[in-house]
Formats: sequence, C-alpha cells, structure tokens
Amino acid sequence: MSVIMQHLPQMNLVNLSTAIHRVAKIAGSDPWQQAQLRKNPSLNTLLNSVCTALNVVEATEVQPQSVSNVVWSLATLRIVHRPLLQVISLVCISNMAQFKSFELSTTLWALAKLGSMEDAAPVDKAVFYAAATHIHNNVKEFGFRCLATTAWAFATSRQRHARLFRSMAAAMLPAAAGANCQEMANTAWAFGTADFHDDALFNELAEQALHRLEEFKPQEISNMLWGFATNSFFHEAFYARAAVVAQRMELQSQHLANILWAFARVRPKHALTQQTVLSLLPLCTKQLQSFKPQEVSSTLLASAKAVGNSDELAPAPATLESFSPEVLDFFHACLPWVVARMREFSEQSLANSVSAYAMVPVQGSDTLVECAGKEVLGRLQELDVNALVHLLKGFMMVPTNNPMQVIKVLAEGIAAQLDRVRTQEMQSLGRLLNRGPLCRHALLGFGLHRRTSGRNLGLLLPIIIISRIQRSLVKPCVRSF
Repeated sequence: MSVIMQHLPQMNLVNLSTAIHRVAKIAGSDPWQQAQLRKNPSLNTLLNSVCTALNVVEATEVQPQSVSNVVWSLATLRIVHRPLLQVISLVCISNMAQFKSFELSTTLWALAKLGSMEDAAPVDKAVFYAAATHIHNNVKEFGFRCLATTAWAFATSRQRHARLFRSMAAAMLPAAAGANCQEMANTAWAFGTADFHDDALFNELAEQALHRLEEFKPQEISNMLWGFATNSFFHEAFYARAAVVAQRMELQSQHLANILWAFARVRPKHALTQQTVLSLLPLCTKQLQSFKPQEVSSTLLASAKAVGNSDELAPAPATLESFSPEVLDFFHACLPWVVARMREFSEQSLANSVSAYAMVPVQGSDTLVECAGKEVLGRLQELDVNALVHLLKGFMMVPTNNPMQVIKVLAEGIAAQLDRVRTQEMQSLGRLLNRGPLCRHALLGFGLHRRTSGRNLGLLLPIIIISRIQRSLVKPCVRSF
C-alpha cells in the first residue's frame, strides 16, 4: 500500500483499478491480511480515489475491465463502499453493451456477493435488469462458466428473470460436457434457488456428473443435490451414486442436512432414501454439537419422513420397535439439544421438529412438544398467518391431546387472517381438514368466530378453504420443509 500511496496522484482509472485488483489478489485468501488491510486508512484513500476517477469521466468512456476489477476486489476483500458501488452501477447500466462475457459475469457475481453480506449494500435491480436483457440477446457469446456464474449471481441476489434462465438453460445444455464440478453444482443450486425448472438441462448435468462424483467436494455434491431436489428433479442413478460417494467424504453439518433433506424431498419412502438416512444419521449424531437449529430440524424431519409415518391424510401412531437404532439414537440425542435451544429456532424449524417427533415419538417427545407450544404462545404476536399455518400443521400431527391449547390459539389466529393465507399454505389447511373427523372437529370447534357477528366462521372454514384453493391454484405446489 505504501508504494501505491506514493504514486497515487499520478494514477488514472486503469492504474487505480489495477492497483486495487492486485491488493485484493494478495490479501483475498488470507483472513488475517484482510483484517489488517481494513484497518489501514490508505485503503479507504485508494477507494475514494477510484470513486473520484469514475465520477470525472463519461460513463461510456470507462473500460468495463476496470469496473470488473474494482467490484471483484471489493467482493474479495468483503468491503462495502456504498458511494463507489453507486457510481459503478451507473457505469454498468450506461456501458452494458461494451462488457465482455467474463467481465459482466464477474461484475454480477461481485455485486451479488456484496449484496449478501451482513452490512450489505442494496442490490441495484436496474443493473441486473439491464444485464438480463443484454445476456438474453447475446447468450451465444457466453460460455458455460460465465452462464453458471451469472445464474449464481441472479439467484443469490434474488433477481427473478424467467426469460433469462430459459435462454441460459438452452445455451448451457450443449456445453455441459465441458463444465467442471463447481460449475455444475453452482448451476443446479442457482436454478433451484431461482425456482426455474429445466428437465433437459438437469438430466444432462446429472449424466455428466454421474461418472465424476469422486471429483466433487462435499459442498459441491450437497449443493447439486439440494438444487435438484428444490426443483423436484430425481435422477435415480445420480442420487444412488451420490449417496455412496458422500458416505466416503468428510461431511460437515450443512452438507449432511442438505443431502438428507434432498433425498427426503424427492423420494421420502424410496429404499435409496431410507438407506442413505440410516448410513448418515450416525455421523449426524456424532456431529450434533456443530449443527445449527435449522439443520437439526431439517435432518429430524427428513429422517422422520423416510422412516416414520408421514401420511397427512391417515396418520397412525408408530411403535418404537419399528425404528432402527440409528434413528432412535439421533432422535434421543436431539431431544435435550432442541429443548435447550428452543428460542433459537425459527417458526418453521419449530414446526419441523414437532412434526418429526410426532412421527418418531421417542420417550420425552411430549416434553419437547410442550416446550415448543410455550415458545409459540410466547411469540404469537410476532408471527404472520403463514407461519401460523406451518405451526398448526406440526402440532396437528401430534397423536395426543397435549397441544390442544396451542392448536386452538393457532386456529383462531388463522381464521382471523384467512384472506392473507398464501395458496401453498391454503393447501396445507385443506389437507388438515381432510385428515378425518377428529382433526376437522378440532379445527372447527375452536372459537373461529371473531371475524363475524352472529355467525360461526368455523362452520364456513372448509368452504372458504376449498373455494380459495380452487380459485387460486394455478399449478400444483410441492410442499417444502
């Protein structure tokens, strides 16, 4: 930095962008150097100089490579410099047609990465919109790597552009054979996150990855499975081989949770899923203290769906003798872990955990359900109606009468805000009502009359739900957990 400061007054924009790029390359892979660099006031001086240089020239005169180098450096060093990012956004929009494919995909990657940080700068939607139009119109100029990077950037920044993903999928299909493991995994993850389904591309990715899975890193194999499962895509040979390869890897908690979630998401009762669950659960039990609440709840529910009774329409109590030791050991180990950390669980994680222990009712499950019920009642004023539906579904799966007070409160809350329930959650309510007379009686008998005067809304609830579902259902929604 001292050398850069000596020559700073003579530097133009190209010199400045090259300087920050080299600094980022040197310190980017070393957290200690990064921390020291952030404390150095010279770095801020350099960034301010870059910002000034960008402001004093016409946007169309700025070389895209300079922009790409600067924003890549910011993302690599994890530095959010808002004034600089604002001028970079303006330059990108004005100069979009001049970007080469690598420069543009790198810029989008960096902006998405910066937007995902804790002190993130808001993603400029105008930049991504302009980029989407440009890439769609020039998609043949982009190779698989650039398209995979672009897909990751759009998915990470939550920018939905179905037309762009459609054109990218068509261009990536014939080029998939040349993709490396990270690019294939990132593509599957991005398309899953963006909720864009393309069977032809997924099938080609699975075929290409099938014989190279030993080259995948744990994060890559879990991302690819997660991306496929999010889009409900199942390639039996790929999943089978991935399960075998994963068992030989040094998997961490996130990898384990994602892999088990993926198998249970697409084929919960498939023999392959059950085998994978039994193979990986001992490792989950061993690593339990490193798990996060969402990972524990996801793994519990995935395991329960694979080996327990998960039929929402005809729930039946399970006997502990029907479960393998691997399942019982994990559920027993998780009980005190979940109870002790109940306040750290999201509403969805609470619902997942309650549902899981309803399907695998080990000794102590009633205590967990009771603690979860108290936690829900304590948070009630903070919960939106769709969270209430998830929780209601979880507590309704419990085969005892213990959570009736919680069910009553949740049902009342849902009835009071029924017009705000999303289609997917309306489906869940419809399935709850179809479970049988006991479940229907429980839902309809709980004070669902607050929104009406002189009428019992509870009696109208099934009609309202069915009517809403029929009106709003455009395509089947697959429930995720």
